[in-house]
Amino acid sequence: MLYTSYHAGLTFFAMTISMGLLSPFGGQIFDKFGVRIPLIAATFMVAIGTGLMSMFSTESSIYIICLALFFAGTGIGVFFTAGNIAMMRSVPAQDLNIASGVYTTWMMLGNTISIILYSSLLVLFARLKLITLFSTNNDITEGTKNIILTNLGKLGEPLSSIPGITDKLIQEITVSLAE
Repeated sequence: MLYTSYHAGLTFFAMTISMGLLSPFGGQIFDKFGVRIPLIAATFMVAIGTGLMSMFSTESSIYIICLALFFAGTGIGVFFTAGNIAMMRSVPAQDLNIASGVYTTWMMLGNTISIILYSSLLVLFARLKLITLFSTNNDITEGTKNIILTNLGKLGEPLSSIPGITDKLIQEITVSLAE
């Protein structure tokens, strides 16, 4: 799967669209079924999407990727709306403005922190996994080596900043990848 960042971004429209499509119907769903059933259904939708995502590989079909993102987006959209409705119904009318502001502030702060943590952990563990993989595997094709060499420097920080990575190991990896 050698998508450009543009194409990868377009793929995420499946999640964004599914989240956005449910917003106008969210109130009707919750009025009809209450908050509990949509929250449970949303949790299952996110679990299905996450389960599908856990099976992704470089050969995964774009349709399967979009389907997984659609399930996750649907679940997230329903969950956020149900959570917001449940919170607003539990607050006295005179405090709704404050409650809405506090809810939105904490939701945005949580989103920001989770993105930072997830990205940092992904880069750290992916980098360590690559280093381990290429130091133990000599069956790497020339094309794969070129792709990795090209993208290795785009991971954010130099390899030498990772604890336990010595200049000698970096040199060995570079030599092994360049062979």
